[in-house]
Amino acid sequence: MRDSLGGNCKTVMIANVWPESLHIEETLACLKFATRMLKVNNEASVNVIQDPTLLIKRYEKEIRDLKQELAMHDTLKNRGRINYAAYGPDELDEVRNVAENFLKGERDDIGEINSLKHVREVFSYIKLQYRRTQ
Repeated sequence: MRDSLGGNCKTVMIANVWPESLHIEETLACLKFATRMLKVNNEASVNVIQDPTLLIKRYEKEIRDLKQELAMHDTLKNRGRINYAAYGPDELDEVRNVAENFLKGERDDIGEINSLKHVREVFSYIKLQYRRTQ
């Protein structure tokens, strides 16, 4: 019952007690319950409902800012040539050819790893090839 009464809300409890001896057990049970409920802490706060389109715009701006910050960081680290956009068909073919040559033993490595996207594409192709052999 604590979950129902606690949380982000304001709660008021009214305990009905009867002075007659006929209802003494119910009155005691009600008073004990009310005493236990005094120990429940609520922290009421205003529920803010935000417009989804405003949230999307805010997140798009944050993504643009983070991409710009990442580009500045890459430039400062002399890694300005890294592209974080999705791979095109030619780039995918190149990554897959390198991975395939590596799997055949024609290469000792998979070349220069310049982004996490590159690693994911290589492993995705290796996983695909592994599943084909099973």
